[in-house]
Amino acid sequence: MAAGVFGAVGYDMIRLVERLPNVNPDPLGLPDSVLARPSIVAIFDAIAQEIILVTPVRPGRASADEAYAAARARLEAVVADLRRPAPPLSGAGQPEPDQFTTPVSREAYRDIVAKAKAYIAAGDIFQVVPSHRFRAPVQA
Repeated sequence: MAAGVFGAVGYDMIRLVERLPNVNPDPLGLPDSVLARPSIVAIFDAIAQEIILVTPVRPGRASADEAYAAARARLEAVVADLRRPAPPLSGAGQPEPDQFTTPVSREAYRDIVAKAKAYIAAGDIFQVVPSHRFRAPVQA
C-alpha cells in the first residue's frame, strides 16, 4: 500500500486499447483517469478495528537513515493530528438537503435495468453497471 497509486479510471479508458463505437457524447470533458501517489495512506481494518498508517521511504539524495527518519516524522505528525479532538461543527449540524437531479426518469431507469437483465439471461453479458450522471448546482 505504501508504494501504491490510487484513483479512478473511467469506463471510456478502454478506448485506448479497443476500437468501440463512440455513441455517448462527453459534455463534461472529464479526464479518462485521475491517479495520485499519496505520501501517507491510512488503511482501515474493519476486522481488527484499527487504522494502519503507511508511508514510503525513498532515499533520493538523502541517506537511507535520513529518509527513514523523515518517514517516521510524517507518520508521527499524522498520528498526532488523529489524536486531536475534531473541531465543532459549524451551523446547526444538520446536513443540507440533497440537490441532485437526474435526467433519467424512474420508469426509464427501470427499462434500462430490465434490458440489462435480458442481456444477462441471454448470456450476452455477465456484469453491468446501469449508471447515469446526476446533476447538482455548483457551489462557489
